[in-house]
Amino acid sequence: MEPSKRFQQIKADHLKKGTLFEDSDFPPDIKSIDPGNPAKYDEYDIKWLRPGEMFEKPALFIDDASQLDICQGMLGDCWLLASIASLAQSKEHLNKVLPPGQGFEKKQYCGAFRFCFWQFGEWVEVIIDDRLPTSKGKLIFVHSADRGEMWSALLEKAYAKLFKSYEALMGGRIGEALVDFTGGIAEKITLHVPPKNLFKRVQRAHKRKNLMGCAIDATGIAEEKTDNGLVKGHCYSLTGIAIVNGTELIRVRNPWGNDREWNGPWSDESEEWNKVSAKEKAELGVTYDHDGEFWMPFSDFVREFTRITICHRATFDSESNTHFNISEREGSWVKGVSAGGCRNYPDTFGTNPQFMVTLTDPDPTDDDDDCTLIVSLMQKNSRGFLHSPLSIGFMIYEVGDDAFMFMEDENRLEKKFFLRHKSCGSTPRHICNREAIQTFSLPEGEYVIVPSTYEPNEEGKFYLRLLTEKSASKIK
Repeated sequence: MEPSKRFQQIKADHLKKGTLFEDSDFPPDIKSIDPGNPAKYDEYDIKWLRPGEMFEKPALFIDDASQLDICQGMLGDCWLLASIASLAQSKEHLNKVLPPGQGFEKKQYCGAFRFCFWQFGEWVEVIIDDRLPTSKGKLIFVHSADRGEMWSALLEKAYAKLFKSYEALMGGRIGEALVDFTGGIAEKITLHVPPKNLFKRVQRAHKRKNLMGCAIDATGIAEEKTDNGLVKGHCYSLTGIAIVNGTELIRVRNPWGNDREWNGPWSDESEEWNKVSAKEKAELGVTYDHDGEFWMPFSDFVREFTRITICHRATFDSESNTHFNISEREGSWVKGVSAGGCRNYPDTFGTNPQFMVTLTDPDPTDDDDDCTLIVSLMQKNSRGFLHSPLSIGFMIYEVGDDAFMFMEDENRLEKKFFLRHKSCGSTPRHICNREAIQTFSLPEGEYVIVPSTYEPNEEGKFYLRLLTEKSASKIK
């Protein structure tokens, strides 16, 4: 994404004048941190400083970006930082979010930086100044393990500006940021009943350079530390996967960036590594630093963690000769017109928006006649805005041979269809999150997807996306 005219003008004007940009849209004010409860930060005596006021030689990157550049501060946004750590592993994706050609060098630095985030079908430019909140001269939010490295702190600020404040980043799911960093679709896999061939699925996703994260659900106490070194109610990034001496291993990173690491088999300095050659350890990037990153057996990982998030992109997999296609459509729920509520309201459910999709088998030569379909329903303005998110979900119906009896037009079914047919798939429940997402395995055929709010007459805009395994699949 090329720099906007506004950014080009800001840079040209300030380089010419020898001044530094000050962002009036996201000022160095406590309300940019927490507009709802600014007194929360009174004790920290916050001062907004530029990198040059904190470090003698600040740099955007020191020895390139690394997942170890992200250390969590006092903000409860581990979900975001785990996503940033995943982003650091992909130069392609990082260059999209933080476009090259920026830095603190004399001919570049003007106090302004630009970032780009995917938002409902388009890449949005966010321009910030580099004044960052500090206490006693130190950054209070995300910071790098390398002194003077600034990219991760500036990225966090730009993301906070996108959603109106730092406090808006409190609490979230890894997939939300991974989607905003890539434009992909974030599949969530629960581990209490793990799917077949999960290791191979994760291995394949890692090979495709899909960004991934994971989490352990809380059991009543937020961020509860356990005896094995893991933290419940906490998000991590997935940074590697391998088979070593016949054992399936996965590499995980805690965004706290400290010694809160797994201490079981294959952990740092465990005896299992004594049987691995120095060359292989170097290839795997094995270190014994207390940096929050560790290896662990995949079987232990599945037992200890609650879910994995894999952010898929539209791509071609040469190994399986499979296209991964993303189809997208915008829509809205309008009171009295297209806001029919969930299936509990049969008289109005059929007025909801409807989307037809045709699924075709990606590999007709195999024994599996089913098609993989990932459905993502996203509502707009669900984070950092004044109103609360709606409770959203969707249902899927197979359009069988009798569908012609219930067609209002070629792309829409009338109310009677939904009264007489059962759904073949749905979200488990309606949720008050930005996104409701579910993975399905369905036979070839034509289907209709019906997104809805829980209650009728709730108005809002949404974005529906489908990931299918063959580009011939279509949505209309």
